Amino acid sequence: MKSILKALVAMFGIIVARIILSVAFTDQVGEVFSKVSVGILFYYFICKFIKSRSLAAD
Repeated sequence: MKSILKALVAMFGIIVARIILSVAFTDQVGEVFSKVSVGILFYYFICKFIKSRSLAAD
């Protein structure tokens, strides 16, 4: 449950940063930032999930 809350907060931060970047620069900069950061966040949670399952199996 705690990791779901962390993911939601991270997604909220990404959305806010995208809005700020879109206003400050261009919409394309905000879109590239959001795609890269969501991809990193996705793979981070996948690796964290695999690591926690392997530790639980030991």
